[in-house]
Amino acid sequence: MRTRIAIVFTPILLLACLWGVVGYWTLTERATILAEEEKDLTRLDSAVAENVNGLFKLVELSLMSVNYWMAQHPQTDPVTSPDFIDLTRSIRRTSNGIVDIRLVTRQGKLRYITHSPVAADIDVSDREYYTAQLSGETRGLFIASPVQSRVTGKWSIPIAVPVDKAGGDIAVAYGVIEADHFLALHETQRTKPNGSILLMRTDGMVLSRTPYDEALLGRSLAGTPGYSQHMGRLERGMFVSHGVQTDGVDRLVSFQRLAEYPVVVAVTSGIEDTLAPWGESVAYRFVILAVVTLGVCAISWKLNRAMGLYDTTRRELERLATTDYLTGIGNRRVFFAQADQEVERARRFSHSLSLLVVDIDHFKTVNDRFGHTAGDLVLKHVAQVLCASCRKSDICARLGGEEFGVLLVETQPGQALGAARRLCAMIQNEEFGIPGGELRLSVSIGIASLGERTPDFDKMYQAADEALYRAKNSGRNQVVTDG
Repeated sequence: MRTRIAIVFTPILLLACLWGVVGYWTLTERATILAEEEKDLTRLDSAVAENVNGLFKLVELSLMSVNYWMAQHPQTDPVTSPDFIDLTRSIRRTSNGIVDIRLVTRQGKLRYITHSPVAADIDVSDREYYTAQLSGETRGLFIASPVQSRVTGKWSIPIAVPVDKAGGDIAVAYGVIEADHFLALHETQRTKPNGSILLMRTDGMVLSRTPYDEALLGRSLAGTPGYSQHMGRLERGMFVSHGVQTDGVDRLVSFQRLAEYPVVVAVTSGIEDTLAPWGESVAYRFVILAVVTLGVCAISWKLNRAMGLYDTTRRELERLATTDYLTGIGNRRVFFAQADQEVERARRFSHSLSLLVVDIDHFKTVNDRFGHTAGDLVLKHVAQVLCASCRKSDICARLGGEEFGVLLVETQPGQALGAARRLCAMIQNEEFGIPGGELRLSVSIGIASLGERTPDFDKMYQAADEALYRAKNSGRNQVVTDG
């Protein structure tokens, strides 16, 4: 039994350990990959933030230059001044066409410097870069929400400053960075296919998003969990976004605020993209593990089945070794072994113990007259009667031929004598049918009890056998005790 349990549970334990090790290895590997991705995102985020900060610094310095020029020439209309036009063209050229300077009058009219004068009368008094300079709270260097140009149709990010001294009734100067610039630059930097780069003001207003999503430009993300729990509260950090406001893709997000401007730079990578190679290896790994598991289970099942067959065979052999093949009760070997144990127990606790040796009368005549088949039926019948008349604690066995033994536990000599007489009467009074006729059987019984003259089972058996001999010589069908 222990072997079968070991065969079942040892593979289960080994497989559990194997699955546990592989599972722990897999989860640790996943955590390591994500940790490395976090480091890469942090480095990329820093690089993008440095680039954006430098670009905004370039715009700020350019605005300072044009503001200084206008302060130095308060009587000159900068729009028509060749020197001012050259200055703005120089700024555009040195910035590789990224920064374009524009002016707004006190009435909110747009004044282009390097473009066609057809745009001179465009009203921009509703634009945030203009209205911000009319309020004391926002006046100064101001990064406005993205706007779509009413002249070119392109999206751009305006950065405005107030103008106090200038000709031509100029009130605001602003530089624009076209969204196409960020889109082209950040497209080469982002992690593909689902990574993104986001620029937003610290109030949650989206300035730029790559991949390009026009619906997000100028939109506030202040109500999203990513902003309220992370980007709106911390200077820098890392979190997981579920893309609720965009495409529903789970992303790892690294963000940081620019030190000099109210802008947050966020760089993301798709978690599924990051873990794709790991997922393939995990699938392959667990397929192999599943095959191994099935193989081990199959082997364990076959071994368990073989052990079951072995146990069945062993039990059958033990039964055959201890059971009389004809009557189904115990044989001489097991009877003597159990009798020795009962004698030892009775002597240890001073209990009584009696032995009946039962012999079928005229059994040879039955075999000669009716055949061995009838004789076998007689033996089976007597064995059934013995078992039916005995208690569960008593031991019955066929000792050989037509002789049976009954060991009566906790039974004194007088009680044994009464039990033997009842047994004789029971067998004698019952007709027994066999093929070819009816029989009325009888038995002779010899009795011996544990005592001073019979201190062990061998002497008890010898005394009971001698008593049986006297019973048979005295006419059979009777009970004789060893006394």
